Amino acid sequence: MDLINIVISYTKDIAIVITHIGEPEDDDDDHFEISGVSLNSFTQKWSREIKGKWLKMANIEQNEAGEYFAIAYQDNGEFAVLVLDS
Repeated sequence: MDLINIVISYTKDIAIVITHIGEPEDDDDDHFEISGVSLNSFTQKWSREIKGKWLKMANIEQNEAGEYFAIAYQDNGEFAVLVLDS
């Protein structure tokens, strides 16, 4: 896994992590995992895997209160935004 980005929420209780899982030899899909990690217990609270043919994602934005996060990404020219709450 390659670490792409980590953002600590403004509330300082969760970190949002993007990792690139890669392209398995038996699969043409590209894989990223987005996960939320508690900074109090250091445990993973949730994760979501994004699959596509040619994925690119890197930036994580959050609102001023640190409650909502947005991750824009593209898959072979198609753009999408994933919105998460803490």
